Amino acid sequence: MAMLESALQLSLDVVGNTIVSAGDIIELKIPNTGAYKSTDNETLDVLYNGNFLIRSLRHDFDIQNDKHRMSMNVTKDSMNKNLAAPTNNTEPKSENPPQTISENWDDIGR
Repeated sequence: MAMLESALQLSLDVVGNTIVSAGDIIELKIPNTGAYKSTDNETLDVLYNGNFLIRSLRHDFDIQNDKHRMSMNVTKDSMNKNLAAPTNNTEPKSENPPQTISENWDDIGR
């Protein structure tokens, strides 16, 4: 369960369907609207597409207006494909040697 807490989570409000319940797997297809574009010119968002587990679900019925809505919390812990990463992804090194700061904490407040 701890892995689900650190996974990608979304809250969705969608048209209701009484067949859907918590624990089901749903497939999301969300258009790519961000500035990041892959080299494949994908039309669907890289992060927010694919299979999601429904963690929690609430059905809301509006009888007067004949409407049914669902509020869902969904999660996924994997991607359909690897994300592109820079080839030179190394931590920069300081040109100066590290400094050592020594203080006498006994003298503070006197």
